Amino acid sequence: MKNIQINNSEARDRQWRRAFLLLLLAVTVWRLLYLIITPLDLVPDEAYYWDWGRHLAWGYYSKPPLIAWLNALSSFVFGVSPFTVRLPAVICGSISLWALYALSARMFNPRTGFWAVLLAVAAPGSAVLNLIMTIDAPLVACWSLALYGLWRCLEGEEGRWFWPAFTIIFCGIGLLAKQMMIFFPLLTLIFLGASREDRFHLRRPWPYLLLLLPLLFLLPDLFWNYHHGWITLKHTAHHFQGNHSFWRFETTLPDFIGSQLLLISPLTVIFMGLIALGLYRREPKIERRPKLLIIFSVLPLLVFVLLSLRQRVNANWPAVFYLSAFILVAAWLTGHGSLGSNLPAAGRGKRLWVALSGLFLTVLIYFFSFYIGNTAIGGGAKDPLHRLKGWSALGHEVTVLMNKNSSQGGKPFLIAVSRQTASELSFYVQGRPRIYVWNSAPGVVSSQYDIWPGPVGKIGSNALVLVETELGGALPGGLRQVFQEVRPLTSVSVPMGAAASRNYKVYLGRNLLRWPK
Repeated sequence: MKNIQINNSEARDRQWRRAFLLLLLAVTVWRLLYLIITPLDLVPDEAYYWDWGRHLAWGYYSKPPLIAWLNALSSFVFGVSPFTVRLPAVICGSISLWALYALSARMFNPRTGFWAVLLAVAAPGSAVLNLIMTIDAPLVACWSLALYGLWRCLEGEEGRWFWPAFTIIFCGIGLLAKQMMIFFPLLTLIFLGASREDRFHLRRPWPYLLLLLPLLFLLPDLFWNYHHGWITLKHTAHHFQGNHSFWRFETTLPDFIGSQLLLISPLTVIFMGLIALGLYRREPKIERRPKLLIIFSVLPLLVFVLLSLRQRVNANWPAVFYLSAFILVAAWLTGHGSLGSNLPAAGRGKRLWVALSGLFLTVLIYFFSFYIGNTAIGGGAKDPLHRLKGWSALGHEVTVLMNKNSSQGGKPFLIAVSRQTASELSFYVQGRPRIYVWNSAPGVVSSQYDIWPGPVGKIGSNALVLVETELGGALPGGLRQVFQEVRPLTSVSVPMGAAASRNYKVYLGRNLLRWPK
């Protein structure tokens, strides 16, 4: 009888593993297909980081260099197109799902692993995270792999040094993606101190190596920052400078909580909170598995809730902490009662409701990308996708203007007054030329374009200057003096949808005389 039960259990595990593989394949294929058929242009950050990849370096203005390196690699291997810019995001997303399954299946069983992945796929934020190529996609991939490696470290002596090295490596690579990875070793130490069963690891070297060795990955970036006035550190610190008193949270706190409910799905967040509350009431009898998941999810999320009391918190900042939350909720949904005796057992109905609530919002995101442009709010401030519209059309219009205003010296080069416009033009203008940004505050670095050399090789050339109408459309102060002559040329307006257009004033600058250092 016992052998029959074991065989039945193994058969069920194989079924759930196959279900996961089919889910992973379906999600990956759909995401790749969506990259081909999507009507959405690159968001300014995507074009900005792609432009970084054309200027490889050990560091950049606001972020570590991994995003630029990935963009450069994808462009080198597959060529340059919106598809290839976003391809690494899809790959990182599939890696994250695999690691999430591997971890939850090892902590609990393959059934829990499948449901953890389904919750992640159903999260609306996941659709955005793994389709738009920003720094969060490689960060989440590295965090999920490091978390899997950490659990293997905690399991026992198998691969005694392999798994610590594995965890350290992906923690270090994660630091090259985003500074948020610095929390990983800190949360590890908190868990080891809080878990009686795992506290003995504090007498071993690997937790302290995990704290220190990943920092070595940042040495080239730190060297770059040393030669650029520690600009990345200054930019990062700027994010945490609250602009009002501690108790002025009427907008920042609701905005943060609302964004998390929408990005993760309301029921997943609610059940995560209920499970955490149930576990809190059982302290100190919490079993080590949920304790690890709580420390890597609910604990840092509470820190961000407190931070939102004094300042605006970007919705994507806590993205990595939801990996553990998905496993926590999936474990309860699949009947692991040790996660909270105060909660009723989760039946099939609850599992379906939790998954469907997120899937409904996710499907809406995909649907909106094709449909919302034809509605009355298309392209306007109420259109959540307005930042991804109108850029390719703008690039076409500017290309036409460059050709029309060519001279014996060749086509005019381009100057923008915002890094968003500059990065989009650098991608969508024919030939993808270098775009320069006019800095109205000399000596103040506000983007990577202020660090790169100006058009010193363009002395004597003509230029087209694009100024957003929403910024007034007037030529910035000082720009007129660097040319022999500047005159208004035309206006450009490209539709983003029924509700709005991108509007620019275009000036023609003749004979560049100099450029501020």
